[in-house]
Amino acid sequence: MVTCIRLVIASPSDVAPERDAVVKVASELNRLLGRANDFAIDVYRWETDSGPSFHAEGPQGKIDEDLAIADCDIMVAIFWTRFGRSILAGSETGTEHEINLAFENWKKNGKKPRILIYFKREAPDWDRIDDAQIDRVKAFQGQFRPGGKYQEGKYSHVRHHRRFQGQASGPSRPGPAEGPSQPECGNDAREVNPSDEAWL
Repeated sequence: MVTCIRLVIASPSDVAPERDAVVKVASELNRLLGRANDFAIDVYRWETDSGPSFHAEGPQGKIDEDLAIADCDIMVAIFWTRFGRSILAGSETGTEHEINLAFENWKKNGKKPRILIYFKREAPDWDRIDDAQIDRVKAFQGQFRPGGKYQEGKYSHVRHHRRFQGQASGPSRPGPAEGPSQPECGNDAREVNPSDEAWL
């Protein structure tokens, strides 16, 4: 019987290549390891798995429902220079909301979803940066330090954002919940960038 691993991607709009890379890595894992080990990673993201429709809780409520964020097995969140648009004035952004949904579920059961959060460190075009957005990214990153909202998690520097490749390849493989380990390296270096990583 094949075990389906539900992976949800969460991010603002400035990391589209990284979002595509997550899909590519999941496809590679399915082809190279999944068939032989009876697992399949199903990737969900709003671009392909949620469509326009009325919802009592607005557009974000529709995305939450379509992606079943609270019930995913793995969440991969990626940030660079943007934190995203607030759902309501002064409220959390869509990406932040999705991470918090996953985080609350993780706190309840202590097992899933496995949340991997990456901060891209490639230098941006500073003339096009929204200072308020990047300040929010930095503030969020600080929430993984002692005293922060997500202090239960771990925080480290890794070579690139595809570390989850080694974490997603089966239930028996040690993962972030057991503590830091050496990052797994992908084969296509042009698709990855140095990043910081936080995980729960």
